[in-house]
Amino acid sequence: MASASFEMKGRNLSGGRMVKEIEKAMMKDLKDTIQKQLRGIRCPIHGQSPSVTFRGTNLKNLKGEISGCCEELVRIAGEKLS
Repeated sequence: MASASFEMKGRNLSGGRMVKEIEKAMMKDLKDTIQKQLRGIRCPIHGQSPSVTFRGTNLKNLKGEISGCCEELVRIAGEKLS
């Protein structure tokens, strides 16, 4: 039977460790994408930047919440991410 192994960033991965590394890489990509989409967004009233917080125990139940200095900024950021 043929064998297969996985390496990520020079580290051998197996089983649960592989899943955790893949989830970690996907979350980093999500974070980078959101930061890129919101770059330069500022509240027209207060000059503040929005913030996005993700909560969950894994990628399946991850929920994001946009916050900011006022509802106008939250609305603008939400539209940008839609």
